[in-house]
Amino acid sequence: MPTLHEIWSGILSEGHKLEQDLLNLRELVDKDFERLMANPELVKPLFTLMRKIRPIFVAPHIAAVSLYPDVLEVLANEQSFSVSPIYLSKMEATTGDFVLGLDNTPQYQTEIGLMRAVVTHGDVSAIKAITCHEAESRVQAAAAAGGSIDAVAQLTRPIANAVVAEYFGAPGPDPTTNMRWMRSIFREIFLNLGNDPNMAKDASECAVGLNASLDAIIAERKRQLAAGEILPDDFLSRLVKLQATTEPSFEDSVIRRIVGGTIVGTVDTNSKAAAQALDQLLVRPLSLEDARQAAVADDDALFARYVFEALRFNPQNPFLIRKCTRDTTIAAGTSRETTIKAGALVLVGTQSAMFDPDVFPEPDAFRADRPQNLYIHFGHGIHTCFGRYFAAEIIPGCLKPLVKMPGLRRSTGTGLKYDGAFPDSYDLSFDV
Repeated sequence: MPTLHEIWSGILSEGHKLEQDLLNLRELVDKDFERLMANPELVKPLFTLMRKIRPIFVAPHIAAVSLYPDVLEVLANEQSFSVSPIYLSKMEATTGDFVLGLDNTPQYQTEIGLMRAVVTHGDVSAIKAITCHEAESRVQAAAAAGGSIDAVAQLTRPIANAVVAEYFGAPGPDPTTNMRWMRSIFREIFLNLGNDPNMAKDASECAVGLNASLDAIIAERKRQLAAGEILPDDFLSRLVKLQATTEPSFEDSVIRRIVGGTIVGTVDTNSKAAAQALDQLLVRPLSLEDARQAAVADDDALFARYVFEALRFNPQNPFLIRKCTRDTTIAAGTSRETTIKAGALVLVGTQSAMFDPDVFPEPDAFRADRPQNLYIHFGHGIHTCFGRYFAAEIIPGCLKPLVKMPGLRRSTGTGLKYDGAFPDSYDLSFDV
């Protein structure tokens, strides 16, 4: 058996390796953050090692947290771990200063209040109806064409865009243009940490188109309202109605940035989550068959359990990032108590947290019986995804008709293909 000295020497050696890995990761975050978001296997070994020997790890100008309670602690403390230094300037240059880039300021409270005020109890059902209709019709069209489908280009991405058009009231000039705008702007705000000028230029051009489109819709809805006409019952129109009855009122630009910021975070995030969950089911034939049986039985709650457990193995974000604004101690009073210094970029291991064995027993096993409230696919704290209840319908809803089909499989020689961090194509076949 190894001596205590040998064990401790090994821990120190691993700790040294962790520090170098973390510094290398910081460089990759700065230079090629999008590649990290497309491939969690690049960071999974680092977080796995952290959970075992140093759950909170700090190195010069960077830190990472890996365990479930510490991840939640960081995400809940927006005063110390801020989003604004990372995202706000890019939002201001594209969609406007949307709540997702704000800390808990008066503007945040006012505008998140407006967003919540125009959401009704029936909206989840409405979004589910849009999703199910689109998914069913698209899968049936694929069946009629012989049983082949691009599960991203023909299913997950256009369905998420249909929700943007029909529920949020922002169809753009056409679906292709709208989806291009959403992807380009999202890429600039959330992925271009290296400040690639080509990404910024493309996003700026797309933002001009998106903002002009939204301004035109807002102006038309205000004209209709003044003329006593009936407005569509969508998110944007409800904001226009609220504007007309609120004292003091708010500017059209507030409506534009609320709608623009929300829809930019809707299309590719939901599409990515659905595509990656589907991919994880396809590499687990037994779980895929169990999920198919749930879909055939129209047991939507059980089917969703399979989808979100699958997503745990390749979530839309393997980690979130925050900027530490003041020296802050994490996990105070525990053996892992650690102080993160002001100025550090903090990698918040959301996927790692969902492999914490104290919260997810048998973390490497696929188990659809896990408590749904433990998943943190949609974040935590004040920046928990605003559309999480909508996404809970969109992600499994767009997959259900496809998973029902017998013999679902990857087309020969193909897998999930990416455009940077975004699933862009996934050729599948099924029996008809």
